[in-house]
Amino acid sequence: MRRPVGSALRRWLAGATHEGGPATLDTDARQPSPPLTQAEGGAAARWRDKMASSLHTMALPGEAALEALPLLHVTWPNVTADSWREYLRFVGARAGEGSAGVIALRDTADYICGVMVYEVERDLLEGRVLTVSVFTAVDLANSPVPACKLLDAARATADDFGCAGLQIRLYDGQPGLATQVRDHGFVDRAGYLWASARNA
Repeated sequence: MRRPVGSALRRWLAGATHEGGPATLDTDARQPSPPLTQAEGGAAARWRDKMASSLHTMALPGEAALEALPLLHVTWPNVTADSWREYLRFVGARAGEGSAGVIALRDTADYICGVMVYEVERDLLEGRVLTVSVFTAVDLANSPVPACKLLDAARATADDFGCAGLQIRLYDGQPGLATQVRDHGFVDRAGYLWASARNA
């Protein structure tokens, strides 16, 4: 059953933006770039804003989640349609109806450039938390904007469910993405990147 979009997520989809942004999507170690001039910085900011406004999120219920498989292959090339379907079925059954799902990030051509799988869990100390077990975003221009937009959607979803915090699981092949998430106030905790609701 497709979960209605909650109030916080609706506000975010309507154009609310998250200030600041992750440093880079590139996982390679490179020399620091020289600082931008004021004009260059302004142009870069306008480009980021334009790109951010061109991206939108939507739920991928049921079999529609198979649309995300090509994106998953960028990070996890061995994932098959059957294993992806079984994983989503397992997450949905564990979390219960209405408290788990898949959100995709699409560009202006309607291509999926980001995806996350979430479920609501109960933490012994924190209470209700949103766990994101799959989180990936890719941009050919190496822009941080898609990851930032998907992260904002994760925050909004946690808010809609009344969660005390948000935890994101990343894999060894995602060091650049981990840096970006940490740049947004998340800290390493018990194998996840964690932020409380007041800091997320």
